[in-house]
Amino acid sequence: MASEEDVLTIEDGVVTACKEDAERIVIPAGVTRLGSGFSASEKLKEVVFEGTMAEWENIKYSYKVFIYGDVKCVKCADGEVKKSVYIVSGDAVQLCIDRNVKNVTVEGVKKINPRVFRQSEVLEHLVIGEGVTEIGDGAFLHCSSLKSVSLPSTLKKIGKDAFDECYSVEKIESASPLFKFDEEKSTLYYVHPKKERQPILSLKKELHKVPESFLTIENGVVTKCHESAVSVVIPDGVTAIGENAFNKCESLKSVVIPESVREIGKCAFHYCEALESVVIPKGVTAIGNCAFANCTRLKEVVIPEGVTEISYCAFEKCSALEEVTIPESVTSIVAAAFNNCSSLKSVVIPNGVKQIESWTFKNCASLEQVTIPEGVVQIGMEAFCCCSSLKSIVLPNSLTAIGEQAFDNCTSLSSVTFGDKITEIAPFSFMRCESLKSIEIPSTVSEIGVGVFADCTALSGIVIPEGVTKIGKNAFYKCTALSSIEIPSTMAKIEKDAFEDCEAVEKIVSKSPMFPFNEKTRKLYAVTKTTKNAILSLGKDIAKQAKIDEVQNASASAVLESILSEHKSKNKVVRGEKSASLLIKASFGGIEILLLDSKVQKWMKTLPSLLDLAATGADAFALKKFADENALEDKSRKYLTISKNDSVSRKKKLKPVYFFIPDGVTSIEGRTFSFTETLKFTAIPSTVTEIGGTAFEECTFLTEIAFGGTVAQWNAVKKGKSWCKGIGAKSVQCTDGEVEIEVY
Repeated sequence: MASEEDVLTIEDGVVTACKEDAERIVIPAGVTRLGSGFSASEKLKEVVFEGTMAEWENIKYSYKVFIYGDVKCVKCADGEVKKSVYIVSGDAVQLCIDRNVKNVTVEGVKKINPRVFRQSEVLEHLVIGEGVTEIGDGAFLHCSSLKSVSLPSTLKKIGKDAFDECYSVEKIESASPLFKFDEEKSTLYYVHPKKERQPILSLKKELHKVPESFLTIENGVVTKCHESAVSVVIPDGVTAIGENAFNKCESLKSVVIPESVREIGKCAFHYCEALESVVIPKGVTAIGNCAFANCTRLKEVVIPEGVTEISYCAFEKCSALEEVTIPESVTSIVAAAFNNCSSLKSVVIPNGVKQIESWTFKNCASLEQVTIPEGVVQIGMEAFCCCSSLKSIVLPNSLTAIGEQAFDNCTSLSSVTFGDKITEIAPFSFMRCESLKSIEIPSTVSEIGVGVFADCTALSGIVIPEGVTKIGKNAFYKCTALSSIEIPSTMAKIEKDAFEDCEAVEKIVSKSPMFPFNEKTRKLYAVTKTTKNAILSLGKDIAKQAKIDEVQNASASAVLESILSEHKSKNKVVRGEKSASLLIKASFGGIEILLLDSKVQKWMKTLPSLLDLAATGADAFALKKFADENALEDKSRKYLTISKNDSVSRKKKLKPVYFFIPDGVTSIEGRTFSFTETLKFTAIPSTVTEIGGTAFEECTFLTEIAFGGTVAQWNAVKKGKSWCKGIGAKSVQCTDGEVEIEVY
């Protein structure tokens, strides 16, 4: 275990890091904040603060010490500060820091923020005190042990899904005139004089077994079911379950469908999140779009003979579904049919299926085995994308085309067997298959698309067969283990960066007159009538060139370091691939300014002023403003395209480390920065009101995000699904505080 002296890293009064194995930490008096980098060990048992209790209460984000380990209190010089259940900011409950309590009383506030107590699975009894007017979206989502709820007379609003998946509730009390408990229906309703009442929360009681009279049946079709249903038996004689008939019957656990039913309509059981089992009878021949989508507890499905098509999104997001039996009568599995069935382990596709459509098995993270029969001629876009447990795949001889990203991010995939009729491997088909060590491309293929094998970091060798005429851009990007390449005589075009960052190549054999390999220079060239350009060097030559680049920018670095030393600055020089950069550290984040050789004299004049500004504690936005006013280098617009409506999107491949979104931008489009592995810091201006889905997805080294507006402004920004999935940052720094990041 680390000694007390080296457990914490403290910079300018801010605790920036904590040793992973710490069981005891001592925080000195004078600390003002626990920074975003503070993440204590799960072994943490004791926290000592050398200042007073009053001083501890003034430390920003001091509650972080309670989130980790088994800390019950902080020992201060004049007493102990005990762990509380939740943190209050202004007049709202902002964060729950103890999810291991059975009884919670919320009082002294007006609002409970969204998702605060989400998945507090120990919580049994909840009392919302007088004065509380609003409960945010998903505030008590999936509190699966919650037994009793008491609501105050002051309550005016309960957000979407606030009590969703609370299946154990036995008692509900409400003093609010807007939220009334119906004893007969055993359900809490929102009551509005001008609107139809809306169910909020139902009791657990098995009283909810729905009598036949609670089903609306018209002309032999079930058109609606009472929303509080738990168990349903559909009577004989019914021939169809209509569109949306059981949609959002969130308490429904079981349903018996009679043999007389022939059709299950669109969204028939959509969002029946408690549904655990269903038997589809033999008479059913059609299952509609999204029929069982989002049935998150459904574990097993047997589809009967006679069904010919599994429709669009039919079982999408059935995250508990482990087994599905698809009969031989099925000839069509439509797009996204089993998308996000994350527990599905194996599937056998029937012989009559000709096409596996887009997204059919996307994000089936547990899928280990899939049998694709002869007769399948096409696999659609992202059909098996992110099937991270899939280890091998045998593609049938009938297959002629593989769609974009069909097997992208199948990280366990180590073996692929192609059939003998495949003619096209579309862009990114096997990107990020990091366990794939070798691949045999069939001679029937004429083109290897853009990024097909990008980031296949275990791929050791590639033989491109005769007949292939083109290799697309980034086809083998970052195949860091690739040591040998063979290029056929038929090769006519190798696009830009096809082998970028393949730094382990030791052997190149080329039979193509258009792409000769020179033994003397140890480089592969692209030759035309008028030009000859090197497109790939052997590994040792790459290392040699890197050394040359380092020497070339050494003089620029020396100039900067001399200025910094003279000014006694703690800032540092960052050496890039082609130039030296200066990293000016602000109160949060940083700014990267390129030094251009022609501007050395200008730097001698302006740099001291910039350093003085940083020393005053100026934030990153102030430093950026200074850089703009003094015409220092700004790379933003080289990387981004700003449209007429002030939205911003990716212009070319991004490699920035510290990046500012230009002021005035109102929208960051989806995927703008996704998978930008170099990005460590970004600053978003207050003008931004919308961030698209996956905008910063998998920016794993992005640890700091600054926002130029207030916390309230940040919370008002519309954020798309997975906008921050996989990023390193845990919070966003605003002008008036810090906000924890919620992953959507």
